[in-house]
This record gives sequence, C-alpha cells and structure tokens, in this order.
Amino acid sequence: MSDAQAPLLSWLRVAQAVFTAVLITALLGLLFTVVRQLEPVGTISGRLGPVEESRRSTYEATYAVTILTDDNELLLVNLRNHGRILAYLEEHQPNEAVTLAYQDRTAVSLTTAAGQIREYSAFNTGTLFLLIGLCLLLLSLLLFPSFIESRFSHSVA
Repeated sequence: MSDAQAPLLSWLRVAQAVFTAVLITALLGLLFTVVRQLEPVGTISGRLGPVEESRRSTYEATYAVTILTDDNELLLVNLRNHGRILAYLEEHQPNEAVTLAYQDRTAVSLTTAAGQIREYSAFNTGTLFLLIGLCLLLLSLLLFPSFIESRFSHSVA
C-alpha cells in the first residue's frame, strides 16, 4: 500500500463504521415497525352513543366515542382518527349497533348493520418496505468492502 492510498483506505474504514451505525439504526426501525404491525387489535361491540370531538388538528382528530355494551356497561373510548370512520361517526344514527376495532387508540374498522368500514394504513407498509430496502443496500455495502476498496485503490496512483 502506498502513502497516497492510506488516506483513502482510512476514509473507507470511517465510512464503513458510519454505514454500520446507519444499518443498526435502520434494523432497529424495521424491528419497531414490524412489532407495531403485530400489536393486537381490540374490539368493542354495543350500541353507539354520543360522539364528541375532543381535539382536531390538520391531519388528526381525537374523538370521545360512547358505546353501551351488551352487558349494559357504558364505555368512553378516546380515538384518534381521520378518514371514513370519522366521517361515519360524525353522522351516525343514535343507538345503532356497532363493532369497533381499534389499535393504539386508532379505529381500524367499524362494522354496522350496513356493512364494514375500514381504514387503510398504507403508510406503515410503505415504511416497512423502505426500511427493508435500506437495510439490504447497507448490508450489501458492508458485506463487500473488498469490492469497494479494490475499486478505489486502482484509481489512486
């Protein structure tokens, strides 16, 4: 190895350490995303009572949904939502029989006598594929450092 190649190879070692740190961060993000996808979905069945808006922002609204269960238990559920379920809850019929599925305080689906209303969460799937792609790219760069070193060492004379 010549003296001209030493700074370049030193830079490659630093870049490899940075790539390793980014890969570990991406893998942790991937693990977190997968765990969030596997969280259980809770359901509540009963008669829909008053629905009151607690807070609203540009992308999200928090609603206090009252449901009288079949056991005559009155539940107050705070949900964050936007989209079709929220639109339905704003114009619901009083005392209507519903089954509400929720995950992490977000309504996933609402089943009524007329049918089922579902919310789509394409953001989570897109994030998952983005993280998988990033992990594969970084892993390939880390597994073949000799390929990178050979490319750079021939160009430095």
